[in-house]
Amino acid sequence: MSGKLSASGSARVRVASATGTSTRGQPSAFRFGQFHVDVARNSSDDFNPLHDPKKWDSVQDNPFGAPIVSVFQMQCLIEYLLRKGRSATESRIIEQRNLGFCNYHFTFTRFLRAGDRFEVRIQPSTLNFGAGDILSTRVFIRQGGKIIAAGAVRESTSPLCLPVAQLSELPGIETEADLTYIPDTEYFLKRIYLSTANAKNFLSGSLVDQAYYFDEVEDRVNFPDMVPVSFLSSALFEKNIADNVDFRRHPLVHARHSISVDQSLARDLQNNDRLNLLITGPEEAPPVAPLSRSQVPAQRYDCFGLVRDHQLLFRAQAFLVPLAALRF
Repeated sequence: MSGKLSASGSARVRVASATGTSTRGQPSAFRFGQFHVDVARNSSDDFNPLHDPKKWDSVQDNPFGAPIVSVFQMQCLIEYLLRKGRSATESRIIEQRNLGFCNYHFTFTRFLRAGDRFEVRIQPSTLNFGAGDILSTRVFIRQGGKIIAAGAVRESTSPLCLPVAQLSELPGIETEADLTYIPDTEYFLKRIYLSTANAKNFLSGSLVDQAYYFDEVEDRVNFPDMVPVSFLSSALFEKNIADNVDFRRHPLVHARHSISVDQSLARDLQNNDRLNLLITGPEEAPPVAPLSRSQVPAQRYDCFGLVRDHQLLFRAQAFLVPLAALRF
């Protein structure tokens, strides 16, 4: 690895594998069946009818013709493939440069239906160094030659999403009832208790080898980033119910995610840990191209996952667009 700082004080260096040549770049083929969708949605408390084989056609303006795969399943598979294929060089960079946050930035340009075959392509990583080091890896999901999701996973010294968020002094997080607004705030609260059983099921539903993360015989318990984050799907849905939004008549889909996960907290999660999800929004945001028609704004939600004395496990921005605005 080598690089020369530019005049701006930053540079980008391609990171090779331990053998000196990258093994990335070749796509791998996958398929989510309806069984995988059911297992993932059940284990993440996700009752969105767009994933339900008996209710998907009750959603107005539904163009898919079948249940669709959750974007959190796709991101969980990406996380697994990236970590499993990480080189010794990359791991050493993350440790030596204290890259303690993993950031996921993805735009979903189309959607996968249950049964669709697709490919995941992970490109060689690059190290951007300067004022703040960032190890970045581009990822693409394609189906039938068309891009389904495109984005990057970035390891950094500080969170790249909502970096100034401070929620440690927010009252009522532990005492307010589940699925309610914290009084005198705009925060909607959903409370979850993490379970290794649900985590294993969500991994299986995401085409991930659960033994990579969990093995009680070997005393290995490692909740991947996307397991706690996946509960945002149901939390957003339940917030809309609390706000009297009729999903079947005004359905929304995930168009873009920006997520930052504190790796020290994530790797320390245990069975039965309490996770408090807080959501504010929606705020009007620019349209997400090329997914939606240019004149239709996105709805941005700011989301937070807190564990153990209000520590911020993750922060996220979810951009949703009306299903009727999709452009194919």
